[in-house]
Amino acid sequence: MLWDNNRRHGGCSAPHGIDIAWFGDPIFLGGDYSAAMRNQLGSRLPEFTPSEREYLRQSTSIDAFYRVNHCSTKYTRGLAGPSADDDWTQNIEEYPINSQSRETGPPLGLDWLRVALEGLRKLLDWVSNRYHLPIMITENGCLCPSETDLDTAVHDTFRQSYFGLCLDAT
Repeated sequence: MLWDNNRRHGGCSAPHGIDIAWFGDPIFLGGDYSAAMRNQLGSRLPEFTPSEREYLRQSTSIDAFYRVNHCSTKYTRGLAGPSADDDWTQNIEEYPINSQSRETGPPLGLDWLRVALEGLRKLLDWVSNRYHLPIMITENGCLCPSETDLDTAVHDTFRQSYFGLCLDAT
């Protein structure tokens, strides 16, 4: 999600232009990296040969689906100026709080791990709009407070509530 809605990222409309499209675009969109990734990394990216492109096209079955692992979401802010030669992050910084002091969600025991259902919804929309495939969430875990014994872990209302909220977001 954007740290400041008035600033867009240089090479893409969402911060997924590299981290997801890195693998998704060559596999699901015809055998090449995203334009945002090519703009950011330039000659550091290898070129696919025609036979590699054909192999990638054939690697996706007709009943393909996209698998998503989502633990949390951060706000991102594009940095001014050109990126460093070794930058692969689209010249961005990540924050758990945006420019209006709004958190992505409450922490789940670690500062970077937060309940960020708005981010999950945006991620699913982005993947769906880009690849037009069914989506399966294969990981979406959370740390649970006070799991000190088996009974607490088994009757975990915190996790039940968390997954209920996740299902509502999808």
